[in-house]
Amino acid sequence: METPSSKLLPLITRAAELRAGASSWVKVAEHVRRSAETCRQWPRLYPELWRRLYREALGQRTAEAAVEAQLYLRKLVRHDDPKISLRAAQLLQRGWEDHSLRIWALLTLEVWNQEFIDNRARFKMPDRIQAMETVTAGRGK
Repeated sequence: METPSSKLLPLITRAAELRAGASSWVKVAEHVRRSAETCRQWPRLYPELWRRLYREALGQRTAEAAVEAQLYLRKLVRHDDPKISLRAAQLLQRGWEDHSLRIWALLTLEVWNQEFIDNRARFKMPDRIQAMETVTAGRGK
């Protein structure tokens, strides 16, 4: 894997942030003062770095949007219309619900993505699970 120079790394980081915010390659190019074609090449030239930077930036954008939505809902809880106030309170409460199953599903999807799409699993499957898979596979024959 190629590693970008110390001068290029901040430009790629900023490009990933802008792309995570839905900026076009033309806008990215204007911001980092490179050609759009050069910027388009960065995900291909530095795929692991790009994926990491893009995911981090996307996570940050998602967190910012969640905070903004929560602030707006808190404002709507104080609305004069009781229907709007009640609905905002209900939506706020939904945000406090237990989302452990969704989180587990997302984590499982991420592990699957790393294993089968990125081909870069970060952990080894525990032996007892591998043994269970072997036994289960043998039953299907």
